[in-house]
Amino acid sequence: MVATSTFPISMRGIPVGILGSAFQRRLWLGAPELRDLAGTPEIQGLRLLRCLQLLAAHRGGERFPVVCRRLARHLHCHGFCASHYDAAGAALLGSLRDVMGSRFDDTVETYWGDLYGESAETMLASLAADRLQST
Repeated sequence: MVATSTFPISMRGIPVGILGSAFQRRLWLGAPELRDLAGTPEIQGLRLLRCLQLLAAHRGGERFPVVCRRLARHLHCHGFCASHYDAAGAALLGSLRDVMGSRFDDTVETYWGDLYGESAETMLASLAADRLQST
């Protein structure tokens, strides 16, 4: 299977399994305790692309914080914590660089790096707010 979704920075034609494998490899280097979360490279690639598509579609909109909160809660339930966000961001950019090759230029890196940064910041803030509300 290959990615056919249209993103603001196109990832059309990226083999999902290869992206998932690259992401897993890089994530496990930064956070080896997350090995149990991943599933197969194909599944991981599909999950990653779906999350990126969802975040990109809502970026800058009023639903962006809601999408981020739901994603953060889902990840948190599966053992993903605040200390994993940096490793995931590095794994995302590194795996896109690996898979996209020469198409991964400064514009692509800036777009996905900024989107991930905004998303991670919003997700972490929502988890902190959830903790405050539960006390």
